[in-house]
Amino acid sequence: MNTNQNTEKEPQVAENVHAAFLIDQSGSMNPLVDDVIGGYNQFVANQRKAKVAGECTFTAVQFDTTEPFKVINDATPIGKVSDLTPADYRPNGGTPLLDALGRLIRTIEKRVDASTVPEDQIVVVFTDGHENSSTEWTREDLFRVITEKENDGWTFIFMGANQDAYDTGRGLGIKHENIQNFKNDGRGTRTAMDAVDKSLLSYRQAVPSQKLRRKSDFYLGVKDAEEDLRTRK
Repeated sequence: MNTNQNTEKEPQVAENVHAAFLIDQSGSMNPLVDDVIGGYNQFVANQRKAKVAGECTFTAVQFDTTEPFKVINDATPIGKVSDLTPADYRPNGGTPLLDALGRLIRTIEKRVDASTVPEDQIVVVFTDGHENSSTEWTREDLFRVITEKENDGWTFIFMGANQDAYDTGRGLGIKHENIQNFKNDGRGTRTAMDAVDKSLLSYRQAVPSQKLRRKSDFYLGVKDAEEDLRTRK
């Protein structure tokens, strides 16, 4: 009898997908309002019209110090997600990234625990700056929780500008392959949104074996936002 069996739980995949967007709404995003709104709405439109098996629900949360956890959509079926407007997205204040991400994870966790329907969880963080305002969560807290959730099959994506996104993302426990830097201007913002859009659509269309690979390599090595940044440095 083999007593050295590997007891590590293998991630599971589901036909249904829940995608959660955590969007920086701090004051430094002010010059990018039109591009965030435009990129977001194009993302939603593309996901809405996709012909794929399974359901896709969508959560969108914005964060800054004045509105630290502003829910725009809460697990809304993708076909019913409304466009983002300037009235919804109003950058202001600082960047409580850790608190917002921790709260988002706990919110999704409660929903998963209450549901009997299998569903893949994909969490996307979109920010143009460093954490500077959190009071409840630490990097160590998030690293532990994100590692646990990744082991449960969740996928975390980090898109960062004005920083070393790899240093920030890996410090939170997010896999290297699921991180991209992007240029902090209109074109860079839209390219970053488009990169997530294309990869999420491809994920939704993939067979289970391909989905398993993409949990730890969401972009399959194709990082358009980084290529855009590299060519314009």
